[in-house]
Amino acid sequence: MLVQAIGTGRFVSMPVRQRVSAGFIAAAFPDIDYLVFWAAPLAYLNIHQGLTHSLVLMPLWAGLVAAACPYLLRGAHGWQAFYPLCVLGISAHIGGDLITAYGTQIWAPFSQNRVTLPITYVIDPVFSGMLLIGLVVSFKWNARRAAILALGVLGSYLGLQYFLHTQALAIGHAYVRGRALGEAGVHAIAQPFSPFNWKIIVSRELDVYETHLRLAGSDGVACLGAWLFPSTAAAYVAPDAARWTRYPRFGADPRTAPLAREVWLQDGFAGFREFARFPALYRVDRGGAACCVWFTDLRYTLPGMLPPFRFGMCRRADAGPWRLYRLRLFTEDERQAL
Repeated sequence: MLVQAIGTGRFVSMPVRQRVSAGFIAAAFPDIDYLVFWAAPLAYLNIHQGLTHSLVLMPLWAGLVAAACPYLLRGAHGWQAFYPLCVLGISAHIGGDLITAYGTQIWAPFSQNRVTLPITYVIDPVFSGMLLIGLVVSFKWNARRAAILALGVLGSYLGLQYFLHTQALAIGHAYVRGRALGEAGVHAIAQPFSPFNWKIIVSRELDVYETHLRLAGSDGVACLGAWLFPSTAAAYVAPDAARWTRYPRFGADPRTAPLAREVWLQDGFAGFREFARFPALYRVDRGGAACCVWFTDLRYTLPGMLPPFRFGMCRRADAGPWRLYRLRLFTEDERQAL
């Protein structure tokens, strides 16, 4: 959309499809760090949205992608003509990641701090639909006007999400005051199916309180979510019906809490400690002489669904060494040694 809206100067003599293709390649580039996942899943979680998503390094990445575009697109233009498009494409990707819950190291390599304003779920059909409609219309109508109009509508939608984010935070702060929880962090994270669905997290040193709320009535997107994932969609309730759940980091069972604490503090578990912002015990598995302790991060859990990130440590005997594992995506018990 940005490369359509700013279609001036050197861009004018370049075909629209070539401009869009260059912008698409550039916008996809930052996620090249996903290749690390296949070799080291836990390391990937800590480097994702790091160097390749840095605003500091963005001019370098834009130059590399621009240099490849004349060969990939077989155009008559040199890399200089593609460079502004690549700057816009990569910047748009970074901006899109900033409004999700993961956190983006925009100042890497000088700072590892992750910046985030989690007002949009990582897969938002409304957000994506606006971009797609604007792109399609731009091919049939005045490209620049269509792109500017689509960006205006998208900006209004993001403004609504930010407003809802502040509402969700206010509900969380009211809960902290009502329960007299003292020093506690309050966080609101956008959820799937509707811009009105929110997860509110109240975090303390060793436990987390969580609820799932719907801040307005039904809408078309929410109805689609209710049809596809009824149990998940039903978990989002009105604020006056909020159900708060407490997640002690080492679990509520005093018999397994010492074991969970032992695993949490293992040197081999440092990667997950670095990644997890709201860690909670997922479960403890005991079978014969083997024992596994699993943790997850509440940022990414959805009601009624298996969490995507479940890491833990297992050992074969009470005195044996702990070894790092993860539970594979979409499986209940399939372990992968790391």
